[in-house]
Order: sequence, then C-alpha cells, then structure tokens
Amino acid sequence: MDTNQILSLQRDFEERGDGSYGNNPLYILQAANGYTKRGVSTEFSYGIQLKRRADIVDQLGISVFLGMDNRPHFHVINPIGPGVEETLTQVCQHLYRFMDAEENRHLFGGGPTPIYIKKIQPARAEAMIQKGVGFYPIEEFPFHDEFLAEDDTKPEQIVNLETLVTDQWNPKTTNYTNKEGYEEVSGTIYQPWSSDDEKEIFEGLVKEAVAKRNKHGTGTPQYETSRKPLKEYLARFIDPKLTKTIIRDIASFYVWLEENDLELFVRDIPDYYSSNMVAAARLVLDGRSHSMELSTREDYEAFFQVLTTIRDPSLKSNYQGFVAYLKKKGDPNAYQKFPVGFFLAGKIGNHNKGEPNADSMYGLYASITEYGTTEDSWHGRLKRDLGFPENIRIPHGLSEMLYLQMALKLKMERKVTRLNMGGSERDELYNYKAKFNPTENPMKWLVYHPNLEEYKATSSGNGDPHI
Repeated sequence: MDTNQILSLQRDFEERGDGSYGNNPLYILQAANGYTKRGVSTEFSYGIQLKRRADIVDQLGISVFLGMDNRPHFHVINPIGPGVEETLTQVCQHLYRFMDAEENRHLFGGGPTPIYIKKIQPARAEAMIQKGVGFYPIEEFPFHDEFLAEDDTKPEQIVNLETLVTDQWNPKTTNYTNKEGYEEVSGTIYQPWSSDDEKEIFEGLVKEAVAKRNKHGTGTPQYETSRKPLKEYLARFIDPKLTKTIIRDIASFYVWLEENDLELFVRDIPDYYSSNMVAAARLVLDGRSHSMELSTREDYEAFFQVLTTIRDPSLKSNYQGFVAYLKKKGDPNAYQKFPVGFFLAGKIGNHNKGEPNADSMYGLYASITEYGTTEDSWHGRLKRDLGFPENIRIPHGLSEMLYLQMALKLKMERKVTRLNMGGSERDELYNYKAKFNPTENPMKWLVYHPNLEEYKATSSGNGDPHI
C-alpha cells in the first residue's frame, strides 16, 4: 500500500468505522494478505477494497484463501457502514454467481465454495442469519478446525490506558553512536520514577534484590522477601487491579537487567527509520516464527513494507511503534545491541463521535517478543554474539515490560486513552491479555452459501489454488 491508499483507508474508517480492531489499514494488510500459507490472491496481495456507492457509504474488503477442504474461498473482510447488510448480501450473491459461472467452476474445485465474512458485529451477524438468505454461524463450516473464527474466536480485549499506567513515569531519550561515528537519537523509554529521590529509591531496591538473589538463589524466602518492597514500589506506577503476576514479572525483569549489567532501549517508529531497524524487527520475528501457528512471518512482513510510508507527515500521527533492544549498560555504541521486541499500533477509526474518547483508541497489530531456552533462541545468539554468561536466561517480564512501554508511549505521546489488543485464537493468549484488566468487544464470523448442507455433503477438496 502506498501513502494515498493508506490515507484513503484511514479516512474511510474514520467516517464509517465501528471502533473495532478491523478499522485500521494495518489490520487489512494482515487479514487480506495473499502471501500467507493459505493465501491465493497474490495479484491483489492485500485484497480489494469495495465501496458500494458514494451516497451509501458501505465498505468491505475481499481476498481469497484455501480452506480446510483445500479449495479456494472468498473472504469478505471487515464489512462496515449503515447499509452494509444489504451490501453484504449483494456482494456474496455476486461472488457466488462468479464461482458458479461455467468458465470459473474449475477454479473452485467444481463449483461455488462457501464465503467467509470476517469481523462483523454480533448484532449484525445475528440479523444476517435471521434473514434466511444463505448466511450461517461460523460453527456450521469453520475455516479452521481448532480456532473456528481465527483471532475472533475469543473477544477483542480493550485496555484503559488512563488507569493502566500513571503519568509519573520518567521519559528517557537515548542517544548513541553508530558505526560511522555519528550520534543518533534512538527513542524514548519510560522509567518508574518522577524525581531523583524516587530514582535513588528504585535503584536501591533493585540492587538489594540482586544481592539477595546472588546470595540465596531465585525462589528462596530471602529473595522473595527482598523483592516485596520493589513490587510495592512498582505498584504505585501501575493499575493496582492488575494481576500480581504482572508486577512480579516486571520486578524480576528489572532485577535480571541489573544482575546481567544490561539495559533496555527502543528505536521509535515512525519517527525514526533505517534499514537496520527493519532488519532488527525481522530478526525478532525469526526468533518467534517457530512458535507461531496461525500467524506467520508473511503476516507481519506486510508491515515492514509500510514502515517508510507511515513516516509521511499526513500519516505518522496515527501510528506508534518501536523496535526494542538489549545492550550492555552504559555502552554508547548502538551496534553492540540485540533486538528483542517489535511493537506496532495504529489509530482505529470510529464514526460514533458521541462516544467518550471515540477518537483516541489505537489497535495493537504487532507485539512480537523473543523468548526461548535453546541455542537458536534470542539469548542463545546473544551469548554467542556479545559474550554473555552461559547460564543467562530471560525472565517472563520482558513481554509485560514492552506492553507497558507501548501503553506509556500511546498515553504520554499520543494522548490515547484505549488500546485494543485484538482478539485471540487460544485461551493462553486470551488469558495473557486478560492480565491487563481489559474490557471485551466480541466480534463474529459468518459463512455464506445458499446450499451449505449440500456442499458439506459433497465437498471433495480438489480445487485449483491458482486463481
């Protein structure tokens, strides 16, 4: 997508959007990506956006993916607008007729395949089903055998940033020297103190916990006792309703940084950009790709293609992100660093201007953090590249720390009040997001086929995927 395409989509979402996770171009880049494992429509790699008419402002996206029956299926993505029920019916009927045309039937395995409607409000989905014109719940013909509606299997989860983190965090902008010897600005990271006195208290608590950990070991009563004041201190900067697990893990992460003489810093997106940043983000993604099931590298690769585009002055105020790195504490050389996280968020369109904070919600579309215990994981490579101790092991708190850094950046730099973390396929991801005390926004998938029961009985799965 180029600048004009992204800007056009953003304006459309602001005029027609319903405030859901789907109302940002970054979502379309993922949801309609034809280069994924199941993707088919590579000629229009990010789908086709349709608007019904200028006076009937309905909009939807269309792409094609292989289903479990190994036959191509149209996906109608994020249908929005006041008259979208009628529009959606007409579009699905038109797509069905296209598949049923004699010259096209072979492309779909001998006849029309069910059409999936992705990301639709529950009330609207129920209304479509009740019309009895060929729309069914996704359970009648799932696109995936385990996750019936992919990342809409579980509700979207929306975090209130006004209560998640306080305004008392201290911003620190890092400068560093690159290989050519020039000083560059990296980005802003937030630290849990608002005064020099608080900084001294915090650093003292961390050092005390490190000393007890080194003397007695992790998990001992002495170490847990030493960590308690640190956790109580951090609780002043984070929503007290959050699970104790988050505060515990963040405390452990600060202790781990101090123990290994490391510091965390970020390079901000879209304020700063370089090919090295993109290479670093790809390295983070490579470190996680082995553990991805539905999401693939190709899903996120689309984001890298637009990082330069969203730097355009007409776009950059609607995006926020960073690449996170670890490096030895006090080392001024940015090239002696290791990337450990890639986060990217974008403003969500919401035409309901009367709602509180309707214009200050972002969606989190990339939240990739490296982890693992093998030599191929990030810390395995880190040990080899930077000569770290063999027994170094990352604690759980890195992921939570980066989520909080994103929340702080959005709140402090963009005045954003809500962050939509999207839906989830698995209970594990849903439960992880639930630790941030979110509200829920369920979304639905539908399946369309005028003769669905007959199709289910006769489907043979011999379609030609090259269309």
